[in-house]
Formats: sequence, structure tokens, C-alpha cells
Amino acid sequence: MVARIAVSPTPPSERDPVLGDARFASIYARQRVKGSLLAARGRYVREEYGEDTLARIAKLVSPQARQHLDNAPLPFAWYPLEYLIEIDRQILLGPMHSDFAQMKLFGDRIARYDLNTIYKVLFRLGSPAFVLKRIGIVYSMYLKGGRARSEVLGKGEARVTFEDTAYPYYLCAYGMSGWLSASVSLSGGQDIRVEHERCVHSGDEACRWHVSWT
Repeated sequence: MVARIAVSPTPPSERDPVLGDARFASIYARQRVKGSLLAARGRYVREEYGEDTLARIAKLVSPQARQHLDNAPLPFAWYPLEYLIEIDRQILLGPMHSDFAQMKLFGDRIARYDLNTIYKVLFRLGSPAFVLKRIGIVYSMYLKGGRARSEVLGKGEARVTFEDTAYPYYLCAYGMSGWLSASVSLSGGQDIRVEHERCVHSGDEACRWHVSWT
């Protein structure tokens, strides 16, 4: 049974374009992310935009978030999701020029940094269906708060649902789609399509993605 998080959505005009529905702020504050996800932010900016851009972003975030750009966080430690949100907001509004579609590419790259090394056996030996069936395990290795489950609907088709939680709009609508696309690609899928078909920011009970591949 999926716990309903939002009964009726906040009107789009009243939502933060990055965070989405402000009523989820208390949920974000309780969530934790693995240090490797934080470390990937600095690496991405450095590779894509250069050291000067990384320095500008570091000046715009809080000292608590900045320390994870100046010094790599411990990869297997847990940190507040809010630090990641702070950094991502400045990346999105700064070098990405508020082009939310770039967050899909961002999510894809972040996944490839880690999944292709730490979990290379799982992704190289398993099919996309094999990997997606275990999405709950992979989720718990990176995110603390809520849970993920999947349904393989047929050959080359699956549905992924995040339950009892909420993530900022930019992550659930764009970043997670890119991350799921990379996970399917790394396990051999091609012609990948990821559709974010349900969203808590639209008043749905949970965020859900439909994933297809050949």
C-alpha cells in the first residue's frame, strides 16, 4: 500500500521551479544521501564547466554544503539531502541556465560515475530487467528515506515506483529519469525511453517511471 503524501497539489504558479511543492520541505530535511552522490557534483562541474565555475558555485552555497565541494566527502557516509539540493540548485540556475532538460544528462552521468565501477559485475552480467528487479537494493545504497520497487511488465518494459517519500521536482522529473536511463544502458539496453508518468508534485500518491528498451 502506497502512503498518500499529497492530497491536492499546490498550484503550479505557487511552486518553486526547482523544489516543486513547498509542503515537502520537511520530508527533504529528513532524507540522507550517500557521500558518493555529493562527491559526483564537484566532479561533474569540474569536468563539464571548469574549476572557475566550481569556485563560483562554492561561494553561493552554505558553508556546510561548500565543504563537500572543497573536499571530497566520504563515499559511504550519509549526508543530508539538503546539501545536495543546494549544490544542484546553483548548477541548474548557473551553468545550466535553468535548462531543466540538462538535469537528465546530469543524472545519467552521475549514475555512470559510480555504477560502472562499484557495481560493474551486477550491471555487466545482468540484463536491464535483472537490474531493475533489484532497484530497491540499489536505491537503499544511495538514498535513505522511502523505498523503491519495480515491476517488469514484459520484454523490454518495466515500471519503477518510489514510495512513502518525495524528492525535489528537478530530481524526480529529470535527474531520476537520467539515472534510470543510465542503469538500463549499462546493463545492455538500447533505444531507452524513460517516462515520468506519475509525480507527487502533481498530487499523485507516488512518483512512478515507465522504462522501456530493446
